[in-house]
Amino acid sequence: MEYMRIAPLSLLISASLFASSVFAQDTATVTGIESEISIKQAEYDNATQILEKHLKEESQLQSQLDLLRTRSTELDKEKNQALDAMNEMYRRLIDDPSIDISAAQARYQQAVVDHKQNKDDIAMQLAAIASHRKDIEQIRVAKHTQLNTLESLKEQLTTARVERLRNEFTREGTLEVNHTINCKRTETLAACEQRGQQMGLQKATKRFVDQIFANLTEERLVEPKRNMAGAQVQVLSSHVVNSAFSGQGNYNVNLSVTMRGDVNSSRLCSLLTVDNRYCSEYGTPLSTGYQSSYDTTFTDSQLTFSDSKDNTNVSVSRMSEQPIHDYSVKPMPTVKPQLDANKMIELTLRSNVYDDEVFIDGVSFGSTRLATSLPSGIHDVEVRKQGYQPYRVRVDLRKPQTIHAKLVKKPESIAAPTYTSEQR
Repeated sequence: MEYMRIAPLSLLISASLFASSVFAQDTATVTGIESEISIKQAEYDNATQILEKHLKEESQLQSQLDLLRTRSTELDKEKNQALDAMNEMYRRLIDDPSIDISAAQARYQQAVVDHKQNKDDIAMQLAAIASHRKDIEQIRVAKHTQLNTLESLKEQLTTARVERLRNEFTREGTLEVNHTINCKRTETLAACEQRGQQMGLQKATKRFVDQIFANLTEERLVEPKRNMAGAQVQVLSSHVVNSAFSGQGNYNVNLSVTMRGDVNSSRLCSLLTVDNRYCSEYGTPLSTGYQSSYDTTFTDSQLTFSDSKDNTNVSVSRMSEQPIHDYSVKPMPTVKPQLDANKMIELTLRSNVYDDEVFIDGVSFGSTRLATSLPSGIHDVEVRKQGYQPYRVRVDLRKPQTIHAKLVKKPESIAAPTYTSEQR
């Protein structure tokens, strides 16, 4: 039987004021950009309404102009008819000077006035339409500028979201855990001690990565895609607070572990459902280039324990340094928690497939590419992937080794992996 508990007041938070300001700045940056987008969007929507109003008014002015032009034809015809009638009256006046031609004159005069007034109205209408079209053009230019500003802000928002998520994944904290295992009859006390401390480290990192996901600002969006995140926890330092063997064959160890999260930065865009170009600047993630002589990095897929006692909530501190931009950094020095009693040897595993799972002595160690340190001796190694024949090998680990697993595809699905009592 083995269990893990988080002791009261066991979480030591070591975050500086600068670190708090970094994360506060991330949130403030995203919030500020979202607020600016809201303002600019309102301005853009208002400009759209103004433009629609001007276009409607221009249409009305154009309709009025059409009516004026139609009336111009009618008035021109009336003027010509009045002129013909007046000329006819003048011809009659020659033969009969007593004829009154005032009515014909008045009709013609009014026709000329109406025709001129209509021409003036057409000129004014054309000027109004030209002025309206100028306003419309200015509004369209303003809208285009506002749209470019909006698009730029949206680009900045996406970049800020990606950076915020990366910073949230790379936060740092110290965790104190109390872990007990049952020593096997076939193993030495030193081997039991090594195994207990290693399992304690793994379970501490599991709680750490669980809380990293739980504390993400966009947890609802990211959590369903957790398996593709490539999340890791790097053990920066650890030491044994106290440890003891019991008469029942149990080994209890109290570990203080300082950790920092990490993530496959090239996958941040997929987690946020944004275009991959926003993540191109991050290049190759740390997990593919980081090597250590001591197993201090654990992948999220490696940290799978189903013991309900592991589900104690743990708060995680913010990172205590600036966000990491160089993913080829050297591993930080660690304090080895009394691990020299039994020699640890590095085992490296590679395979010809992606998204596989490595089991060493029945314990999941994540996916390849994988480098881990194990006690010297015989270990059973298995690499599994659904739809492929499992690759199994027994290794007598006396010096650093590299295993190249070649999995062969098969038509039927592979059954779900079984777990040892230490994983349940």
